[in-house]
Amino acid sequence: MPKRAGLLLFLCQFLLLPPFASCSADSDALQSELGAPVHDYSLTAHNFAEGLIGVATQFHVPMGIEWLNTPAARTPLTLDLKDTTLREILDAITRTQPGYEVRVGNGVVHVFSLNIPSNQNFLDLKVKRFEAHHDVVDMAERRLRNLVQSNVGRPQLGGGGRGGSLAANVGETTVDLQLEGVTVETVLDSLATASTKKIWVVTFVDSFIPTATGFRRTLTLWNKAPLPDDEQPVWDMFHWGDPIPSEGLATE
Repeated sequence: MPKRAGLLLFLCQFLLLPPFASCSADSDALQSELGAPVHDYSLTAHNFAEGLIGVATQFHVPMGIEWLNTPAARTPLTLDLKDTTLREILDAITRTQPGYEVRVGNGVVHVFSLNIPSNQNFLDLKVKRFEAHHDVVDMAERRLRNLVQSNVGRPQLGGGGRGGSLAANVGETTVDLQLEGVTVETVLDSLATASTKKIWVVTFVDSFIPTATGFRRTLTLWNKAPLPDDEQPVWDMFHWGDPIPSEGLATE
């Protein structure tokens, strides 16, 4: 059997494929890697989301996380497994919380809550058209958020765009995308596989007080303060190894 180091090397080699490689081929290869042996694995995390982000970083796996910010999900998490696989590690983490599943699609591992109905989940909204032309991922991500906020947040009165500043890492790679008739989740997956920001996280609030358009509210990991309708929804994207903010994950 290959050693754990061999698994890590193979995962890294696979994930250095060009960003325009087939999503289907990416998903098939990722499914295969999830079954590769891991002989010893230990995890210590402050909470559920941090544990999943840690696995994504350690094994260099593109990951999309949809989680409910419940008190139970904010409790510390420890895990010790032997003679396991990466898929079994992910399954073990998701079993610490009720109502979660793992699936692979678009070359991304998804961990998601079954407790968010589709009609409340902005990730299931269809995007008529989304384009990015030599944009850093932060700019492409902002464009997507502006598109989605017009459907999920408070309806905007009048015309005009949104102002604001944008900071990006020096040397950040650019992305080129042209997508039509896909879900918001698929666009986020495409941004993750095409850029160096490989992890996206949607944090849903632990109560259904919907936006004016009927969607479940979201929070950012950077701040647990509630956001008004016209700033809904939000999500966070991270590079592998980015420090994870603690404010939005703090206990009450």
